[in-house]
Amino acid sequence: MEGAYDAVVVGSGFGGGITACRMAEQGWRVCALERGRRFGPGDFPDRPEQAPRMSWHPHHNPGGMFDLRIMRDIAVLSGTGVGGGSLVPTAIGVNPSKTIAALDERGVERLLVERGP
Repeated sequence: MEGAYDAVVVGSGFGGGITACRMAEQGWRVCALERGRRFGPGDFPDRPEQAPRMSWHPHHNPGGMFDLRIMRDIAVLSGTGVGGGSLVPTAIGVNPSKTIAALDERGVERLLVERGP
């Protein structure tokens, strides 16, 4: 690590990773901070019973992939590794057999997914 930086970026997810990259491309000295580790292809769960080992906890499972914060009016699932929030759709994405864009009653576009066999 260097002793001085032009910018410090907290998190390496969708926003932080791109921001750090763009600043470095412009010649800035950038420090990107991430609390989690790098995950490889074999680290992602492929069965529901593997979910508990994916939950991050500062003392009980600091190597976990997801941090679930439950508050009174909202629950937030965030990634805790290199890639940040991009870990969430990567690990829990669904491969639909058919996706249809449609407008709801307010005229807002929604994706309707039909799962295959």
